[in-house]
Amino acid sequence: MQKENRSIEIVRSSVSSLSSMSTRSVEPLFALLSERFSDVRITIADTAADLQGIAERKPDLVFLTVKCVPVEGGSAREDSDLVWVGDFLDTHGITYTGSPSSAHKLELYKPLAKQRAIECGLNTSRFCVVKQGLSFSADEAGLTYPLFIKPSDRGGGMGVDEYSVAHTQEEADVKIASIAANHGADALVEEYLTGREFSVAVLRNPEGDAYEAMPLELATSEEFEGAIMSQEMKNANTEIVLPVTDTHIREQICTLAIAIFKALGARDYGRIDIKFNGRGEPQFLEANLIPSLIEDYGSFPKACVLNHHISYEEMILRITNLGLSRSNKG
Repeated sequence: MQKENRSIEIVRSSVSSLSSMSTRSVEPLFALLSERFSDVRITIADTAADLQGIAERKPDLVFLTVKCVPVEGGSAREDSDLVWVGDFLDTHGITYTGSPSSAHKLELYKPLAKQRAIECGLNTSRFCVVKQGLSFSADEAGLTYPLFIKPSDRGGGMGVDEYSVAHTQEEADVKIASIAANHGADALVEEYLTGREFSVAVLRNPEGDAYEAMPLELATSEEFEGAIMSQEMKNANTEIVLPVTDTHIREQICTLAIAIFKALGARDYGRIDIKFNGRGEPQFLEANLIPSLIEDYGSFPKACVLNHHISYEEMILRITNLGLSRSNKG
């Protein structure tokens, strides 16, 4: 096979908290793209200074796997110290895969994504944010127990465990304090949804601007029946995924997923998580616009296979070519 004469740079971080793909994700991605394109490299970007080489090389495409990096000596926790990689690449006229930074900013800070959903008239559970060190009262926040509590800006199930569901003020206080102490984060407190949970892969059609929504239902094995989808469970890949065969439910969650995706200003691909409340109404949980792309791991690749038999290779090349199509127009 003759390689396409293109330069593609996979940009990731060695700092896991920067929402970068792991080595396990990047190595097969690099191998696949190297088979198809003439110049493929991996660049580690842990600070803004690491981005300068990309600006000088001006690759045809950056395969984006990290959303933001701190300035040299800055804190990854302070917004003023962060450089959003998409914004940096836009400034230098470099095309990249996936969503712009404006969407990543909403996605990364979950309360902003939920607020955008509300502003657009889309369903999401009632919530509040408890800043580190501040007290919380469900009555004052207008919330009703049970509550679900997680870090406001962490992905991959980080900070989610069996204590995330709080039935009392005491349980809520303990979990909120734990999030501040262990993750250095504010707490997102929302009314707990008791219904079925779904994950929807959203992928743009290569022939135009239409989007495909590919849903699957998330379940736990009998061994973990009733368990929370924690970081441990997601890392172990023990969650069970099921096809969504009920046409009414499928239409409901796909319609909501695409509406949320567009409301966030997302582009090309991403994952939208949805859960039903006790009245059978789908509610937006959260988005991940750089989801895991490991073969046979994570909701996005599994949804591609389960719905349309899209293989790992086809999925990666489709995401890559969606980005390159913008480079061609440039």
